This record gives sequence, C-alpha cells and structure tokens, in this order.
Amino acid sequence: MQVSRPVHASLVVNQSTELTRMRYQPDNRDFAADVRSHVDVFLIPKYTKNMPFRLVDTYTGLILEQSDIVSLLKMRSDYNAKLEAVVWEAEHLAAPIDPECPSQRPKLDHLDSFIAEYLAYAMFSHRWRGREPTFDDVRKATHGIYSMDDKDLVEEFTQVFHLPKDQVSDLPSGIEKLQEFCCLAAKCGFRWAWTDTCCINKKDYAETSESINCMFLWYRSSDLTIVYLDDVDEVKEGRLPAVDDEDGSRWFEDPEVRKPLPPPDPLVPTPSDTYIETLQTKPYLSLHARLRNGTSPQLRSVQPDSQVETPHLQTHLIDNFPSGEDCKLMGKYRKLPIWVTRGWTLQEMIASKRLRFYSKRWTLLEEAEDFDTDEEEGKISISSFRYRARLVDHRANDIWKDALVNTTGVPVEDLVNFKVGTRDIRSRLLWAARRTTTKVEDMAYCLLGIFDISLPAMYGEGPRAFFRLQEELMKRTGDVSLFDWSGRSSSVNTFLASGPECYMIPNLPDPALDDSTDSIFWMIMDLFCAIFQTVWSGVKAALSEATVWIKNIMKSPPPGHALVNGELNVSLFEHRVRCCERLGNPTSNDTYHHYKLEVDGLVPTMVTFASHASDLMNNPTQYYLCRAWNRHTQKVFHIFLELVEYVLKDTWKEFWSSDGDSEPESWKRKWRLNHMEWITDCPKAITKDEAENDPESKLREDMQMKRKEVFRFFKCAFPVYLVHVRDGHGIRVNTVNRVVSDYSKFDFTMPVVTQLIL
Repeated sequence: MQVSRPVHASLVVNQSTELTRMRYQPDNRDFAADVRSHVDVFLIPKYTKNMPFRLVDTYTGLILEQSDIVSLLKMRSDYNAKLEAVVWEAEHLAAPIDPECPSQRPKLDHLDSFIAEYLAYAMFSHRWRGREPTFDDVRKATHGIYSMDDKDLVEEFTQVFHLPKDQVSDLPSGIEKLQEFCCLAAKCGFRWAWTDTCCINKKDYAETSESINCMFLWYRSSDLTIVYLDDVDEVKEGRLPAVDDEDGSRWFEDPEVRKPLPPPDPLVPTPSDTYIETLQTKPYLSLHARLRNGTSPQLRSVQPDSQVETPHLQTHLIDNFPSGEDCKLMGKYRKLPIWVTRGWTLQEMIASKRLRFYSKRWTLLEEAEDFDTDEEEGKISISSFRYRARLVDHRANDIWKDALVNTTGVPVEDLVNFKVGTRDIRSRLLWAARRTTTKVEDMAYCLLGIFDISLPAMYGEGPRAFFRLQEELMKRTGDVSLFDWSGRSSSVNTFLASGPECYMIPNLPDPALDDSTDSIFWMIMDLFCAIFQTVWSGVKAALSEATVWIKNIMKSPPPGHALVNGELNVSLFEHRVRCCERLGNPTSNDTYHHYKLEVDGLVPTMVTFASHASDLMNNPTQYYLCRAWNRHTQKVFHIFLELVEYVLKDTWKEFWSSDGDSEPESWKRKWRLNHMEWITDCPKAITKDEAENDPESKLREDMQMKRKEVFRFFKCAFPVYLVHVRDGHGIRVNTVNRVVSDYSKFDFTMPVVTQLIL
C-alpha cells in the first residue's frame, strides 16, 4: 500500500510566493528586436514589393536601387524617432506585435503612414523622341541628372545616325525633359520618380522582360502619373494667377537630404558604395542647388502651377482631343496628340491612381476649382510632401473625362476604375486597335498587364508576340470574341488575328437585318417544330427522343477551344452556304468586292473581300458560316428548354386531348392564335393583387423574363466565320468586313460540331 506524504503549510506558502513573483516580473524579451523584425518583414515589404527595381532621387538627381532607398529611409532621424516610439509602446504594453492585428498600436500606425509617405513615387508617361537618356547615361553622370547637358547626347546621336550638324539644334531635348519631369515630381511632393528611359537597364534581357511584365503593376502602385503632351500648346487665355505657398521653397528642400550621413549601423544595411561616395565626397548638383544658383537653362516646371477657366480649357481640349468621328482610321488622326496613339500609354492611362496632364511648356492643364486641402495636408508628416494633398486626378474631371473617352474609346468605368482580367477581350483589344508602337512585339507586350498575363519578352520574334498573347488568352478564358476580327490573319494560324488593328470595325456597310415581330415568331415556330417534329401523331415519340438528344448537346458545357499541333479546335454551329450573288457593278478598279450569301438558317448575309472571291462564286456549297458555341449560347438554349417545358405543361393539354390536325401549317395557325400574345408581346409586370390571387404568378413572371432573354438572343445580330471545308478541315477565309448575320430560323437537327481550323 502506497502512503502519500503530507504537504507542509510552509511549502504551499513558498510556492504561492514564487508564482506571484514570476507573474509580476518584467519581461526581459528584446522588444526592440521584435519591432524591427516586424517592420522589416511586414511594413516595408508591403510598399516595396510592387515598387520598381530602381528610382531617380528627384532631390539629388541620382539613380538608386530599391535597397538603397530602404537604407536611406532607416537612416532618417524622424524615422528612427517614430521607431523608438513604437518600441516604447511595445514595452509599455509588455506584449509583442501581433502581425494579424497591428492596428491596435497607434504609434505603429504612425510609422506605417510615414513609410508609405517616404516610399511613394511618381511615374512618367510620355512619347519617346529621338535620343533619350538611358540607364548607362545616368549612371555615368556621377554629379546627378541636373548637371547633365544635352550636348553630350546630341553629339552621340549625330554620330550614330550620321546627321549633319545643322540639324543638331532641331533634335528633341531628352535630358531637359528628364530634368523637367524630376523637378515637377519633386514639386508635387515626391522624392522618388520613375521613367522608362533611364530606370531600366535594357542591356539586361532578364531585367527588361521582368520590367515589361511588372510595368502595369508599377503604375497602379504609384501615387501619381505625370503625362507630358509635347505636341499640345499651353492655354494662354483664361489662365488664373498661380498661388504659391507661403514658404515657396519647402517643396524642393528636405532637411534630411543635406544632413551628413551618420556612421553605419550594424543593424541597418548601408547603401551602395557609389551612392555613399557621391553623397559624401563628390560635388553632385542637387535640385535645390540648381534652383538657388540659377544654373542655366532654367527649368520651366519650377514655376507654381496655375489653373485654367472652364470655358477656355474645354475649348482647348476639343481642339486637341477630337472625338472618334472626327478622326481617320488606321492610325491617321486629325490634331490628335501622339500620346493618345501610342501603345504603351494605354496601360499607363488606365492603371494609374492619379493622372495629371501638362503641355509642351510644362504648364498644368487643369480646370479652375477650389479645394480645401488643409485637413489632408495636416495628415502628411513630412512637410516637403504636403503638396500631394492638392493633386487632383484629371480623369475625375468631367471635361477631361469626356475628352479621353471620345478620343481613346475607353468607357468611363474602365477609365476611372479599371479591373484587370480577361473579361470582354474584344473590347479591350479594340482600345489598342488604333495605337502603334515602334517595335512590332511591343503591340502585344503593352497589353499584358491589362489582361493580367505574363509572357517572356523576346524581341526579334515579330508578329509571333501577338500570336502568343492570343494563345495565352485562349488558355485563360472561353470568350469567343477573341475570334471576332477581320483583316489580315496570323502567319501561324489563319483563325487568329495578326494584330490588334484587326479588331477595329471597318467603315463598310453591314447587311440589313429583318427585325420584324412576325419573322421572329415564325423563327421560333420553326425551331419548335424542329424539336418536336411537325407530325401531330408522333409528338410523344419525338418528345422523348428529342429531350434526351437535346440534353446531351445543349445542356452539356461547351468543350472550349485550344490550339493543338497547329490546329485550332473550336465548337461551331454550321450553316451551309447555298448560293452566292455578287453585288454592284464589278470593275477592275474596285477596292472592295461585296457578295450576298443565301445560308441555311440565317438571313441573307453580305461579306466583303479585298479581292474577287471566284471560288466562293463557283462552289458556294463548300463554304459554311459558323457561329462559335460558348457558355452564353449554352445558357440561352438551356433557358429555352425550360420555356418549352413550361409551355407544354401550361398549354399543350388542350391540343393533347383534341383530335388535332396532322397538317403542320394548320397546327401552326392554331398554336399562333392561342399563344401569339405570349410569344410576341413584352412581359408585363404582375400586380400585387394578381400575385395574391394567382399562386403561380411568380413562376409565370420568371418565365416571361427568361423568354425575353431568349428572344434577344435570336433577334440580335452576331458575328459568324466564313469557313471553306477541304478534306474535312476548315480554312479561314480572310475578309475585310466583319461578317454579321441574324437567325431566320434555327434547326436543331444541325449538330454542334467540332471543326478544326488550320
């Protein structure tokens, strides 16, 4: 037997005292290390993960790596003061920082805001002109970009392109434009700025490819995008006098910049030796020094911004941003800024948080409005950054919004709040249809961020870049509008377009479509009879047989489309061409050749070619007009089957019990007399009294809305593809016009086929 030992009272008292002492003993953990770790792991990467690899210091004129910028942040005295406040807060609360709930620390929130203010950067959107300063040019200028002279680049430009000396003065000034942009970014309250001319090392293939794929994200993560319109004059009339700050020099002078660098901290990474050596020993020319010493030439952007009265700005934008109706197609425009015609500026316009436009003399093109920004300025801790609170997104202005929408074709919703993805592919490709790029490959690369797609940049592949973009889009989405194009086909696959310009609708006549109610009624009747046959006596057998077959075809999801072994697998509805008639008086000087096609199940359809289609005239039955089978089509036919079932249950009983008439025309007339109103009239809203008296009213209202969607599908025009069948394979016929057609009837006996398009 085990005997328990007695517990003495003195032992119990000693244990209680020890627990109490441990409970109130101060925590010896290193809270400073916890805070630094949280800042380095969570706070700073939150803003640097979407930041460009390198930026230009708008104060010193030097180019810095991202790691240098973070190191300079940690060397600032105001940053360290806020960091110490966070450490004190952690020690006072005697608890480490919880990464999931950091908002419970006010001091930590202040540090987070300070880091966001310091790491904010401005982007540059412009048109390249001649010899722009490159990454190597800025790196060689150890005294900063504000000390660089255009003569060095001009001499190199004339030697490379063998230009006479008398044309040197007419060359665009790339260095001056870079200096003006950096000065303007500093004036707007940003120490860091990015431009595609000198912030990308284009000799490094890997960096160039990664920059192209990240560029949309960089613009979206920036706080400001400055748009320089080098071919738009300034507004001279109606310009209001500029109102500067009481201390007009504070926007370009950060006290921390002129302080000597402290000795390196072992816990803080030191910036690169080149940058440290320049700051400590070499006489670089800062922006402040250039403005204070009056170095020639003077920068125009240093002048305070002034606004323009509304009528004068509106007239100016109408003259310089004409609507699409006033512009010619295929890249030739009337008085249109070249910035609107470039491919890369499309993503810069829709990705940026704030967009501000400046004329060729660096004057602001902004409508005169009063803004109370005192409260917003008070939230910014760094005094030289407080001008940011006055920056207004020009896309939010009605005058600018109308000018950009009419000129670019981008809807207001996407212009102000664009969402990346593969939704509505054709519309987004249409935005780029009238834009151009210097390199053929860039026409595809500039669209990667819009569709949220990553592709390795391979300069030299030519038009294959756009083919690779379409191939990637086919992997991501089943949107068949990708195939709705006209013009020159891709050299890889004739069912794909050669470039975005193929998605532009040519200025050619479209076929006249029959939109009468009677034709729609008989089209539905033909469809109904095709399902259940036209023989009244065999309706039961036809119903059971058709139901199984239709469910297998119509209710199953579309298989999609894919490119395999050079062949494009697409599910299509086939409509055979019966005859072809040439329209107009053909002559040898005709630019376009028009033909009228009689097609099974479709209204007469007109197609247009750039050359005479003799084979189509001689052998029309070898051609088909095909409509792509997609999820929307599947949804419509699924709804249609529900409507048929509803009609059978609700109205078929009177025909089912009667003797009936085996003649199809007589059967149609009976069905039309009893149900013409239900088929052709628009749905009427059911009143509250009708809903209470009729328990099935809600079901009937739902069926009416579904009927409306089905009729809209059959009444609206849609694009079709003209296919020539040879040896079981389809070959895309290159047309100039979009082939648009409409249903005259729909025959369910024509199967949904999978057609291989070479």
